[in-house]
Formats: sequence, C-alpha cells, structure tokens
Amino acid sequence: MKNKIFIAIAILFTGVFTFPNITSATAPRIQAINFGAESLEAAESIDVTAVLDTKDTIGLEFIWKAVLGSIKGSGPKIIYTAPSAYPRGGDEGGIGVDTVTLSIREIATGNVRTFSEVIYIKKETNPAKMFLIPEKNDLRLNEINEVAVKIDTVGKSTRGADIVLKYDSNVLEITEIIPGSLFEKTIRNEIKPGETSNRGLILFSQTSELRAFSGEGTLAILKIKPKKIGVRTKMQFDFLKYALSDTNLLKNSKQKLDLLGEVKTGEYLIVPGSIAPVSVKAPIKTTSIKTKSVTPKKISKPLSFNKVPRTPESGPAENILLTVIIFLTLVTGKNLLTKNSKS
Repeated sequence: MKNKIFIAIAILFTGVFTFPNITSATAPRIQAINFGAESLEAAESIDVTAVLDTKDTIGLEFIWKAVLGSIKGSGPKIIYTAPSAYPRGGDEGGIGVDTVTLSIREIATGNVRTFSEVIYIKKETNPAKMFLIPEKNDLRLNEINEVAVKIDTVGKSTRGADIVLKYDSNVLEITEIIPGSLFEKTIRNEIKPGETSNRGLILFSQTSELRAFSGEGTLAILKIKPKKIGVRTKMQFDFLKYALSDTNLLKNSKQKLDLLGEVKTGEYLIVPGSIAPVSVKAPIKTTSIKTKSVTPKKISKPLSFNKVPRTPESGPAENILLTVIIFLTLVTGKNLLTKNSKS
C-alpha cells in the first residue's frame, strides 16, 4: 500500500513539473501591428511595433515580411520602408496599399501565430525637384555661359544626388562642371560629348556621410560655350521616377531610395556674342562686263586724256608771230603809199 501511494505521489509531482511545457505549446497571441503613421509616401520609412498578449519574448522568433516594402531589424519592433515606386493599382485619390505580416514562432514547440496589417502609401503632392537656372534664356556664341543645376527637397532630407543630363554636343560645348557644397564628397564628374553622335552626357554625383541636406540649393554649375548661332537647343535630365540608374536624390548614401519626383528641361537660344567672331570667306566668282574704273587723285598737272590737240593758229608763239607779220605788213604798205604819192 505504501509503495502504491509513493508511486502515485511521484507521478503527481512529475506531472506538475511537466505541466508548463505542455501548456506552453501555444505561441503568444498578436493583438495588433502598430505603424508610426496612418500613411506614408514612396520610399519613406516608419517604425512598426507588434502588440502581444505577453511581455515575455524569450524563446520566440519574430518573422516580418512585406509584399512591396522592405523590413529592417528583428524582434517586436522594426523599421518599415515603403516601396521606392508608387504601388500599381492605387485608387484615383492617389492611395496604394502594402501588406505587412508578422509570424511569431515558439522555438521550443514550433507553434506559430500569424497576423497581417495593411499600410497606406500615398502619391507625393509636392515632390522633390531638380531644375536648371536659368531655365529659358539666351546663350552667347563663343562665350562662356553659366547654367546652375539646383535642387529643392521640399522639406525632405537627402544625403546624395546623381545627375544624368543630355545635351546636343554639335551646338554646345561643356567646358567645366563646378561642384556645389551641398554634399561632402564628389564621386563622379564627367563630360561625354559623344564621339560619333550629337548626344552629349553630363554625369555628376555627390554623397554625404556626416550630414544630410534639406531645402533648396545649387548642386553644380555648368560652364557652357555655344558653337552655332541662331539655334534653339535643350538640356534634358535622364529621369524615370523612382528609378535608381538615372537622375536621383538619395535618401541616404548606403540604401539607395530615390526621393526625386520632378525634373525640368532647359531651353536655350544661341545669340551673337558681345564680340563678333572674325570669319574669312572665299571670294565669290561672278560673271560681269569688265570696265575701267578711275580712282580720283589729287594731281597738280592735267591728266593726259584731258589734253586737246591744238592747231598751229591757237598756240601762243604762233599768235605772237602772226601779230608781228601783220604789223610789218601794215607799216610797209603805208610806206609804199607815201612814196607813190610823192612821185
């Protein structure tokens, strides 16, 4: 009898000690997933927290997933970043959705509980911009003109920028790119005029590790020397919204998330410079009747073609001789008449 009681007590104690393992076969219940905001824009990040029915998370594995966005971190609190492109299928009001799912697995038993929540992603109403100043203007032929590449982050913080700017290299010569001071480090500064075509490219990139930039400022200054007069030409950013291989404004230097939402094209007319260039033109051949031209000159003697041939009677020496002969004839005639009258 005593042995039976002892065995019963042993079984009872064994059951008591093993009871917690039996009852812990169910993972904690997920009550909610709390987002730090009701909605966010593409590429924006927020904190996300799981609300459980227990504060004891020892022995639990947290598995977070997002359909479109990305997850950083682990445990009951993580950082969610919305997709860099606005989700397709959003409604007319500019609202798309992404789904975030949390699964909690109890490591000891393998039991899992899963909970999902949606986050709303809205279109940008006032996106970050990149543009040229002046946007429309005259550029002077054969002179160095300056065009600034400017950005406006409209309150967003950025740690880097990429410029891919297209231009007509038959019309414009880009002589220099002067970096601005918005970011700490220039990692690309190239001018590719296009050896076999007129498609020139300006490639420029800057990043910052220590400080972010927010606001409006000059990213770079372009030195431009036009080559053809009377031509209208454009400078266009190579840009696709949220793409990462073209013109961008980066949220940070390590994780490339494009904040840029709008770019503007520059349009320019090439006009004469302040000093007109000297050009040498080949003589123009024409057929015409040849005529002699006389250039007036200041001369003291009459030109030979103005002399008129004179008759003997009109010369000064001949006139004197004729007068003498007439005089002598008259005198002689008078003497003869006197002698005749005396005789």
